Amino acid sequence: MSAGPDSASAFADVYAHVVVLRALIREGDITSQLQSVSQILDLVELAARSSMIVQTVPEKTALAALDVAYRFVLWRALRLDRQLQSDTNPNTDQLRVDRDRVLAVCLDLADAAAPGYGRLRDHAFMVLGRVQRLFSGRLVHGSDARRALAVDADTSALLSFFNARVPALAHPEGPLYEESPAARAIAYARVCALGALWAQWVGDGTVGASGLPALARYTGRVGTDPHTQGPRRVGFVALSAFDHVIQAGVDALRPLLASPSHRDRAVSACMDSLRASFAESVPVESAESDAVNVATLARFIGSALRMAAQPDGSRETGALAPAALGAAWAHAHEAAIDFGLALASDDSESAWESRVAPWFAALAQTVAGVVRPRHAEALDARLKRGVENAGAGADAAVASYQRALDRELAKQDAIRARMAGVMSPGSMMSPGPVFSPGPMSPGPEPLAHRNTDDMELSE
Repeated sequence: MSAGPDSASAFADVYAHVVVLRALIREGDITSQLQSVSQILDLVELAARSSMIVQTVPEKTALAALDVAYRFVLWRALRLDRQLQSDTNPNTDQLRVDRDRVLAVCLDLADAAAPGYGRLRDHAFMVLGRVQRLFSGRLVHGSDARRALAVDADTSALLSFFNARVPALAHPEGPLYEESPAARAIAYARVCALGALWAQWVGDGTVGASGLPALARYTGRVGTDPHTQGPRRVGFVALSAFDHVIQAGVDALRPLLASPSHRDRAVSACMDSLRASFAESVPVESAESDAVNVATLARFIGSALRMAAQPDGSRETGALAPAALGAAWAHAHEAAIDFGLALASDDSESAWESRVAPWFAALAQTVAGVVRPRHAEALDARLKRGVENAGAGADAAVASYQRALDRELAKQDAIRARMAGVMSPGSMMSPGPVFSPGPMSPGPEPLAHRNTDDMELSE
């Protein structure tokens, strides 16, 4: 196949061949017949070098070609994985060449600021993340031959692309809202698909726990209102499709929250997500403040913390976070208290109401079932010290968080009262009177030494 012609009509035959190849490679491994995808990647590289005005390769042709190249690398990696079980030194040169070309092309295409080829760029973003994950995961662990295939998973390009893609829908002044309703709906579906992929990558380690804030910051801010065709601000009941994607991303951290080796990173990611959402939804000196979005994300996080030790998909009512996780989360609250009180730096009434109160209202959503009563005591003392040193509006601003701590402190008081009752005199658990043993009285005479003549035998 030659990629020389510039007109779209000249690519009709090329497109037909690529589509057939894509259908075959989706169904089975044809890499033994197709030794290289060099010419296929030539098409994608031409597309990457095109501009919005002169698109050298039709987007549908480039999309099909990139899909073929991606699946070719997957099949080759699968064959190699099986081969390495018996052959310790297989030839991996061609796989590395094709893999590196696929990664290079995807890096060129995963540029959200570049014009044209929107669907192709989204697909390149997906391929880039999945190929990086493949060659930094189980496949490259073990023998020297496996380790030689490893690539450094650089998530900066993924994060840059994702951060540039979502705001186009999050802000009504973006170019997306100048298009037709149908175009907006299609674009929204694509952004939700990218968000779902990102949520999956948070859980499987492609971007890891540190990637959650990039997704969670848009809680309540990415959705379309059928009447205004603008962003729909949502609360606890009416969630947009993108909000459900965010909730899935938070839930993806549950295994990490329950793992002692990953807990600290997951806890930090949750708190960083709250701060990112707060910065997005409660900006300084802006009328576009929507504190309910931060509280919504806090509700997602609180649920994930409580359900961390439960099976995936479980929503058991009344679940409690593991004690070690509760301690780690309480420690994170210490810094969160200081952060919240510092938001009213000018000590104005409006700052306490519009900035501090929303933060502590969100933080209160993550107390019940997570922070143990003994940890609540320390947090209560820290909060009271901070309020004493703060301005006049501090008491009202932290009221919702104080009530959440008070409920945990009431449990502690109940526990202490119960223990005091258990240990009180007369209780079954209390130590009874101590009797000193007196002189030992002789026991009954052994039966063998007793006169049995007068004993009555019962029937």
